[in-house]
Amino acid sequence: MQQYKIPARLLNHFGLNKGTGTYWSETCDDRKEYIKESIDEQQMLAIVGDVGVGKSTLFDIVKKEMGATTEFIYCEDPNKEYMHVGSILTDAISHFSGGTIRRVRSARKIQFTRIIGSAHVTGKKNICIVIEEAHRLNPKLFRAIKELREAEYLGVSPLFSIVMLGHEHLKFKLESMKEAFYRSHILELSEAAGWLNYDERVEFLRVVFGRAIKPTVRKRIATMKRFPLEMVHYVEQKMMEAYQAGEDVLDDKIVKPTPIEMYHAMKASYPEAISYKIIADEINLDSNKYIGKSSISDILNTPGHSKAGAVSKAMEKIAERQEKEFLSNAKKVG
Repeated sequence: MQQYKIPARLLNHFGLNKGTGTYWSETCDDRKEYIKESIDEQQMLAIVGDVGVGKSTLFDIVKKEMGATTEFIYCEDPNKEYMHVGSILTDAISHFSGGTIRRVRSARKIQFTRIIGSAHVTGKKNICIVIEEAHRLNPKLFRAIKELREAEYLGVSPLFSIVMLGHEHLKFKLESMKEAFYRSHILELSEAAGWLNYDERVEFLRVVFGRAIKPTVRKRIATMKRFPLEMVHYVEQKMMEAYQAGEDVLDDKIVKPTPIEMYHAMKASYPEAISYKIIADEINLDSNKYIGKSSISDILNTPGHSKAGAVSKAMEKIAERQEKEFLSNAKKVG
């Protein structure tokens, strides 16, 4: 899984002459199969996740694998906020037919049902309608989509699947329209839902960038950045810094985030597992000298503080322990 291309000249400088590697994991396989099953079963599926988490990349792989048996119809209306069901009807009819599209919406729906139904029932094709940036849709459209899926052809219904890709807000919009929500499946691509946890992010950096990033630095980046696109963009920035400094590897000299940057990154990932007191307790376990939580606040907010290194190491240990605990709990639930 790789979503962003770093300039070839920069990659060559770091010994990546053949380009970056491509990451894949059991988690990716699991989510991919879930999407494929939803399409095969003519479900309504929302794939939800933050920017750069891998939604489109994952779905593109599904498309490649299902291309021989499935017709993917993309809704091209750029004005998602004002999009209506007529746009879906038009895009689907245009995909299969070069004939005249009915102007009256009720007649267009009949035309849509006949064309889609013929392709699915007679032609034995899976039909999947895809809506990207679906978090921008008006919630009323979800109800119209639900009614459209209930169309019947030769006694068969539903005739197609719907896949919507969008940010977290998509889930909340769906929940506001209960008629559609109770008939939808939601696939969340988030760390809380088991997608790209800390260990997987470290492995992502190893597979994609190899020896260009030192092992200790991989862990540091994985602590600060949570999404593939976010990690790759950050690595490119650091590669440029290293290139300009005449270095050919990302090590502790190049990737040296401030303690406050690490703190805010960890607070976003583990809000309940990190605090000034928890950091202080971690340091006190390895030190004969007592340090209080107020001192941690001073260290985090004072650039170049002499104890900044100790605080950073403590936060890295906390992050690793938290991830191990998360994985252990996930296995117990599984």
